[in-house]
Amino acid sequence: MLCASYAAVTGVSLALRLRSYPNLLRAIQSRAARARTAGRTIAPGELDTFTRLIEIADHHTPFPPSCLRRSLALAWLLASRGVMTELRVGVTKVDDELHGHAWLTIHGAPTATIFYDPTFDELEPLTSLSR
Repeated sequence: MLCASYAAVTGVSLALRLRSYPNLLRAIQSRAARARTAGRTIAPGELDTFTRLIEIADHHTPFPPSCLRRSLALAWLLASRGVMTELRVGVTKVDDELHGHAWLTIHGAPTATIFYDPTFDELEPLTSLSR
């Protein structure tokens, strides 16, 4: 699964540079729909495992670590198990500096605490990027 996580992080990194966001999102949604049709599901504990492996993989690429890349890579892996996610992006201003963060939700709840912190609730959502 570490190889799959590394491939997902690397693939998302390249896709963000070479494709439009809507095309990448459609690919993730299509992957989830195919997996659901095939009856694939996520096993207990698999979300936490995927999350940890994505975090490890993201720190071992030639690109600086990124919450957006981690979130999209996790969405890709979860889609392979038929899990639909929603990307959340929020911003806040602290001392004249703009801070942003991206994370995933499943049915409105954060998918993983490694990508989410309760202080993110203070972020002003830009949009929900699920369609």
